[in-house]
Amino acid sequence: MEVEVLWEKEMTGLPAGIRSRRLIELYEYWQRKHPAAGLLPSRACMDPLDIPAILPWLILFELGQRPEDVRYRLIGTKVVERIGKDLTGRLVAEGYWGEQSREIVARYWRVAQTRLPEFSLRRVRGADGNWHEYEFLLLPLASDGVTVDMLLAGVGFLDLL
Repeated sequence: MEVEVLWEKEMTGLPAGIRSRRLIELYEYWQRKHPAAGLLPSRACMDPLDIPAILPWLILFELGQRPEDVRYRLIGTKVVERIGKDLTGRLVAEGYWGEQSREIVARYWRVAQTRLPEFSLRRVRGADGNWHEYEFLLLPLASDGVTVDMLLAGVGFLDLL
């Protein structure tokens, strides 16, 4: 499987230019779930019943003690359909993304360390063999409000907006 990052940026607020309404809704939901100033929301704060229309487009990553221990905890059905593979339970470092796996793991770990969301424009070769551009929003979650132990990602394929 091939993936290519076209551009990315750390976020301190909702960046202008996001085209996916789902990602805007996800970011706003994540903001509302912050327990207090300076603290991050936890996975336990997130109720899937609050965002049913977004669920098929989400990916949940669980972080281990080392960067190479980033694991797919959940992948939404629409994401699985587009990439043609359900990676739930697998480590990102296992190499599904080929040579880019190491770079992807480093990017996710950076979000965990900075505690800042990241927004990027990417493209992936889908199950149909075609390239598909998508917006990718990566949001940190912390069980204790401080130490990031999960990442919540939203995917917005531009041809399906």
